[in-house]
Amino acid sequence: MESLLHMAGVHTHIGAYHILHGVDLQVPKGQLTMLLGRNGAGKTTTLRTMMGLWTASQGAVTFAGQDITKMTTPDIAMLGIAYVPEAMGIFSDLTVKENMLLAARSAKRAANMDDTRLKWIFKLFPAVEKFWNHPAGKLSGGQKQMVAVARAIVEPRQLLIVDEPSKGLAPSIINNMIDAFAELKRQVASLQRDLKSSSKPAKVREPEGDASPGSQRFSAKGLKSLRAKLGLSAAEFGQLVGASGQSIYKWEAGKAVPRASQRAALVAMRGIGKREAAKRLASMQ
Repeated sequence: MESLLHMAGVHTHIGAYHILHGVDLQVPKGQLTMLLGRNGAGKTTTLRTMMGLWTASQGAVTFAGQDITKMTTPDIAMLGIAYVPEAMGIFSDLTVKENMLLAARSAKRAANMDDTRLKWIFKLFPAVEKFWNHPAGKLSGGQKQMVAVARAIVEPRQLLIVDEPSKGLAPSIINNMIDAFAELKRQVASLQRDLKSSSKPAKVREPEGDASPGSQRFSAKGLKSLRAKLGLSAAEFGQLVGASGQSIYKWEAGKAVPRASQRAALVAMRGIGKREAAKRLASMQ
């Protein structure tokens, strides 16, 4: 099974304390992975090391084939990774809507957030819609957890990391959370099937100025134009073609070129419009 995130021989020190001792971990693509262990075993430190909140002193962390061991947390997040910390990180003085907007990098106002995606999130977490205009700090622990997870997926992500998702929650809320994670997994699997079925470039005509019709020759200018036409962020576009957001930026800047398999996915993208792109992104989550 293809690995999305891989930790190899990772050691992490926090001050004078040696917390992680040679951790090896693989997170398969399109799957739900659980990290189990007693209190103090290093679960949270492992997750924080993935996100660059703690830097590994030895070993390597790779995501989608890219070494992220020494990358900063914002750069790691831009690759399409969302992190919900144990404390949830909710801004208590802001409304639920304002908390969601903070995580929607492509939207300047709430009205700019993807309405289709919000409806899908409301279906997963009804409390988010119910308390949309309420201060987040006044919600119950379970409701805050739902807001935290909803905020993490307000835009498409390749990997969702949730620390202690059931801590302090009532059994009924835990069941809702389990159902939500199962739905996320199902949506990812559905999008992967769609991507495989759409990666047939021979019948797709390339846009003018990119290359000859039917060709898989790569053009940085053409890629940037296509992404602008679809109205996608680099992370969103990368999610649809099986690449990281950082890779998309590098391709557009001419600092790197896609592999042959990725070029086929790029060609397939030229045959869809904004609505279809949004539909595929929504189905992924």
